[in-house]
Amino acid sequence: MIRLLLIFLTLFSISTFSQEKSKIEVDIKTIPVGEFKQVEWRGYPVYIFNLNSKQIKSVSENSFKIEQSDFDKVYNRLSTIYSSELTNMLYDSTVNRRRTLQSTNVVVLFGVSPESLCMFIVKSEQVQLEDPCSFSKFSYDGRPLSNNIKKRLVLLSPPYQLENNKVLLLNNASYEKK
Repeated sequence: MIRLLLIFLTLFSISTFSQEKSKIEVDIKTIPVGEFKQVEWRGYPVYIFNLNSKQIKSVSENSFKIEQSDFDKVYNRLSTIYSSELTNMLYDSTVNRRRTLQSTNVVVLFGVSPESLCMFIVKSEQVQLEDPCSFSKFSYDGRPLSNNIKKRLVLLSPPYQLENNKVLLLNNASYEKK
């Protein structure tokens, strides 16, 4: 019952009408170290994290290795739910971001779990992210934690750029494949 309520609330809170064509800018300096900011991108929640040393350490301690098949599973799952444009943008952005890992304390994640379609929650005291509907747990870079290995569904990143201490979330009009 709680799961159905969470799914309903998630879907209810996600506006399908918000598909602005411009970039969304978030100044990283406005996010305290160890905290995050939630913004709306194309009607969906996006989390921007300014990681502290404990959170960065938790990411480096996650031994889960992402394979191409993991991205493909997420793509296949999302392509049955979202538009092909949104699915392709999230997939391409996530795959490209993983191939060119940046040495930064800033992480940007699409706020909807590919497994249950619920918004994930931030468990700061446990230094992890959690899908409240499936109880799957993730490190701050979107990789499943070891107790979630069977599912192998990774969290996605929307297309974004880091410029001059700002995160620029790119919408469909400004999306550029790398």
